[in-house]
Amino acid sequence: MVHGSENIKNTREKKLKFVNAISSCLYDIKAYNLPKVCTNYGLEKGEESEAYSSKNNYIRSRIDHKSLEELISLAEKILHDYYDLELENLILLESESNLIKKITDLTLLDLFDYLDQISLYGRLNSEEFLLKIKESCIAWSSEKISLIPSLTCTKYYNKWSWFYTDSFNQCHFLDNSGLVKEILELNKLPQSKIFSFIELLVSPEIRREEDAKIVVENINKFISKDGFLLKQVDTISNKPIFKIKESSSKIISQSFGNNLDAKKEISSKFIIEHIEDCKKYIEQNKYYDAISDARSLVESVFEYILEEHNVSYDNCNGDLGKLFREIKKVLNFEAQNLKTKVKDETLQEAFIKISGSLEQIVMSIGTISNKMSKRHSRSSESFEHHALLAVNCAYTVCNFVFDSYNYQKSKNL
Repeated sequence: MVHGSENIKNTREKKLKFVNAISSCLYDIKAYNLPKVCTNYGLEKGEESEAYSSKNNYIRSRIDHKSLEELISLAEKILHDYYDLELENLILLESESNLIKKITDLTLLDLFDYLDQISLYGRLNSEEFLLKIKESCIAWSSEKISLIPSLTCTKYYNKWSWFYTDSFNQCHFLDNSGLVKEILELNKLPQSKIFSFIELLVSPEIRREEDAKIVVENINKFISKDGFLLKQVDTISNKPIFKIKESSSKIISQSFGNNLDAKKEISSKFIIEHIEDCKKYIEQNKYYDAISDARSLVESVFEYILEEHNVSYDNCNGDLGKLFREIKKVLNFEAQNLKTKVKDETLQEAFIKISGSLEQIVMSIGTISNKMSKRHSRSSESFEHHALLAVNCAYTVCNFVFDSYNYQKSKNL
């Protein structure tokens, strides 16, 4: 009973944080526009007079009753249109809490020992390096940002060293690993920010290609123990860009081993085969596996199409909703494109609704997977009808999106 009460309390606290953050994010919208904006997000209609009376009350009265899952879904939609640091942090924390694979503290300690032996900022000077960290990794805490000016670089025993001065006017020198820990407070940051920092260290901006590959190889010796690898995902000016990926999480790798050209094999047949595999899991009462692989299929198909259009999806971090929003752009599923291409207004409305419904289905597949699959620590039990729903939805989405991609490709659209 105590454990259940704690879960209820934690959920209530999370809901309150999301309600406060959403309200704060939308508060800057003009009162006369607020009803329309809220309605666009599926919230209850209201009058301008109510919004003029109190924008905060107007927003909160429409979201206070929502579940945590509904608030997270709403927050993701709002964040797509109105960037807000607090909202991003809450979403990051919630997604991080559901991850099974994590970089352990022991791996981080080993990694920091290695970083202390290399040229941390590569081709940059110390100030430029700190600025890069601030841009890429520390947009998380204003307290950490304010720490940067208190750090100073000086020549100390023929080595450039960082130090900060405490309230007693005493200097504290930091080696590379100490600098990283002091700035990032890695144990308190979400894993995605830790990944951003590691990826930054091997970026073309900081390290020459030959040096980057050596550092990548050494870092992989540590993080591979926790199921991750730095992999080349793209290039810029013919220089490799590395991102941290789960070493065995992709449905592609399950089917095609380590073949780097595996994604070239994606086809309608590929989709059907994997849907059949999902259905076999259901027949074996392995509902978690079916849901997880259905979700992975959607992600793989989306990423394949984006790669074929030379569109980077690094910032999506495997979020199906974000991936589908990129798919809508490259396949012209967005409302403004549909209105241009479809002349019949009735058909326009129908296709726009279908596009919106597909986005909701895609996001729901992600939610079901987060709560009921083998990818994350499961918070809800799954049954056959849940697995069938996820698998059938995945098939519909993948089939339609891939057929649309093939059609447009054949017509050079």
